[in-house]
Amino acid sequence: MNDKPKKILDGLKELTKDENDFQLGTLIKWPKLSELPLEYLVEPLSIKDQIADGNYDFCGSCAGAGMIEPKEEAELFYPFLFAAAKYESGQDPDSFGLNMRDIGKGLTKWGVPEIKDVPDWVKNLSPEKRRRLCNYPDLVKELALKHKAQSYFFINGPYDHYDNARAAEWYFRKEKQHILIGIIFGWLLTDFYLGGAPSGTGHAMWQAGWFSNGLRVINSAGKEAGKSGIHCLSRETFNKYAEKYGNLMIVDMPREEAEYYYKNKKRIDQNWLGRLFQSFISLFK
Repeated sequence: MNDKPKKILDGLKELTKDENDFQLGTLIKWPKLSELPLEYLVEPLSIKDQIADGNYDFCGSCAGAGMIEPKEEAELFYPFLFAAAKYESGQDPDSFGLNMRDIGKGLTKWGVPEIKDVPDWVKNLSPEKRRRLCNYPDLVKELALKHKAQSYFFINGPYDHYDNARAAEWYFRKEKQHILIGIIFGWLLTDFYLGGAPSGTGHAMWQAGWFSNGLRVINSAGKEAGKSGIHCLSRETFNKYAEKYGNLMIVDMPREEAEYYYKNKKRIDQNWLGRLFQSFISLFK
């Protein structure tokens, strides 16, 4: 489609409460804020353009795919993630948008295929057909599992939302894990610094480090957005919307193991080998 809307549409839904959500909380030894560098810059592997692609409410899948690309070291086909998230959440594929939990479910149940693994006829499907998982061949679904995530956590911690997000990303920097974020987007797409709270619509982006004066976030409206697809998001604006939309991070840990740590209030610093050793020792007590 060639006719681009002037503004981002309302593709990110508000996050509903769910007691089954894993919260990062006490599961890690949070770094001190004094340990964080003034700037931490992560380069995106690609800049998505949902508007040019005609996928107007696919911001969540753009951000979800984009944030795992540096770790997966591959460019991923984000429309599949939208269709998978709709299917896994039991939603009508024609319903508009997704919330952050939907994206987490899609990533951990289905994964995302690499662009090179998607046939041209699939890439050329209409936006209406891209929304439906049934329109993706079994081979694409199988190849998507190569990039399936293990667990997802929402971020809460000892600091404000802004510093929790920075500290969590720093903690998992070796694992190349980044953060799915949500805000109400009401600025011009060309604006680089995003501050205040203009009226707009729910929009997902992903956090790729931070500048000295704001989070470094990646948009999905092409390289014309911000500076080559990148914006600087202020602390106040990020904090304002963090609870409304949530902040989500992938963790490389099987869900069963994550559930053990979460329910038993143990830190994930203690890996499964350590837990297995402790269980073995307990047999002789």
